[in-house]
Amino acid sequence: MTGTGTQQDPYIVDNWADFMTVNGSATATTYIKWADGGGLVDFNKVNHAGYTSAVTLKGQLDFNGWIFMNYRCTGRIFGLDNNCTVNNLNFFNFYVQSAGDTDVIYYYAPYYYTVYLNNCKFSGMINSGGTGTSRFIYNQFAYMDLSKCSASITAVTKGDFVLTNNHQNTDFNGYCKVWSKNSTVPIIDGTSKNCYYKIDHTPITADTTLAVGGGSNNINNVYEVETGSQINAVSVNGTANLSLINKDRLPQGAAVTGANVLAVTSAQLVNAAYLQSQGFSVGVA
Repeated sequence: MTGTGTQQDPYIVDNWADFMTVNGSATATTYIKWADGGGLVDFNKVNHAGYTSAVTLKGQLDFNGWIFMNYRCTGRIFGLDNNCTVNNLNFFNFYVQSAGDTDVIYYYAPYYYTVYLNNCKFSGMINSGGTGTSRFIYNQFAYMDLSKCSASITAVTKGDFVLTNNHQNTDFNGYCKVWSKNSTVPIIDGTSKNCYYKIDHTPITADTTLAVGGGSNNINNVYEVETGSQINAVSVNGTANLSLINKDRLPQGAAVTGANVLAVTSAQLVNAAYLQSQGFSVGVA
């Protein structure tokens, strides 16, 4: 490990032990960067057998394209400290379980703080055995800004599933496959622009509504339901400027309701001239 932790001379790390050491004492103005050249951290081989605890990420972090795999824990994986920035993280094949609320990323802070995730990719499973809420990202009060991020989440839950909430999402690609016993999942809540959401939901006991809500500046977003999914309705809440729903992917007769939501065919979704005629910026679909 080298560096002093400043913006001009960040800590340079190339292993998880050193990262945890400097991250543990970091502040919002501490800079930590993983070494150039990339690499792989396999938590099956880094003294993380079985379940381990959540990690609180602090400071200004650049994971520099490294791949992190097979992290297993109970409750939540990451907590984010105030004004934290996370860049270039690839976090794959994680597994998080809980009998209550279960989160991949959790942020709890006053409204005047913002945390940032840029160019980060996530894939893994959430397994909630109880009736708590399962969430990819849960943000209690403040805002989280996601830019050029993606998530592929499989969730098994008896309660609600929330993909995002209280966010400003830009160029975010979210895919979630959900098995649940609840009738109002999955939920996408926040302010989104140029985002693509793909949903595959198989309820154990009931049909469901895909609920999209919240943000006053939702624009240029596409929501697709995976063929064969048992979602039977799409509800777009709040004051969304324009959202697209691929109606060819919905079960026959499924209702689409909400402010400024346009149900289109698969062919229309890739027809630039048609999308422009409807006021939708080309390049998302």
